[in-house]
Amino acid sequence: MGIVGAAWATVIASWAGLVFVMLVSAAQRNILYGPVKEFFDFRRDRLLEYLGKSFPVVVNEVAWGLGTVVLNLVYSNLGYEYFAAVTIVRTFENLAFALLIGLCSACAIMVGNSVGAGNIAYGVDHARRFVLLEPALGILLGGFLIAARHPMIHLFNTGGALSELTYSSAVLILILYSGHMITRNLPYITIVGIYRAGGDTSTGVKYDMGCLWLLSIPVTVICAYVLKLPFPVVYALMLMSEDYVKTFLCLRHFYSWKWLMPVTEEGRSALAAWKTRYHIS
Repeated sequence: MGIVGAAWATVIASWAGLVFVMLVSAAQRNILYGPVKEFFDFRRDRLLEYLGKSFPVVVNEVAWGLGTVVLNLVYSNLGYEYFAAVTIVRTFENLAFALLIGLCSACAIMVGNSVGAGNIAYGVDHARRFVLLEPALGILLGGFLIAARHPMIHLFNTGGALSELTYSSAVLILILYSGHMITRNLPYITIVGIYRAGGDTSTGVKYDMGCLWLLSIPVTVICAYVLKLPFPVVYALMLMSEDYVKTFLCLRHFYSWKWLMPVTEEGRSALAAWKTRYHIS
């Protein structure tokens, strides 16, 4: 069915997922299956607090999506063969990123539950473990992608449809992405899995938007249209200009412990005692 089939498959899969979640929730009688009125039973102060915490996250995700669109425009205008190479690599990038999303979700749950319950020390320990686990996972995944680069790219060339330029560009881009997997994904797990779980939703916006819109996008545009550098160089500088700076900023903020901003009374009381115990200002 071609493109039409892909569209139908996407719609059906999305609705099937929603129906499945609702059926499971109904069978288990879990929190998602609560009375409708309880979803709108909140106090004004809680609503304002919720909006204050959630609004930076919404801004972050929207601005990030727009930045991705801008980068795609740059790649597409450099030639369809390069853009096809990026599209191929993103297929494997999304597969690797799915593992990171699972890791990040587990991190957010463990850190958020501990901090919210007032177990600050446990929350910090969990966060430390995930900060160390992400690079280890990045090395394993990056090494696997580099080792299997030719068989994976060849999956898109079984009929010989890819040009030599697209194939070679895809291989090189996959190597570049795999080599930057640690610095590419470490900011994600700190911002989404740790900072937000600790109650700090504003720092991630500053780091993400600053590094993307003030560094990565300008560098990519200048290198592509002004300096007219080769596409692999443009792609590599895009990664380096954003990820290296953001990784440094995220790690510095992480070890400052300023991301610990509990939203519960138990968490706030425990945080004050934890800071006093470890002499943290």
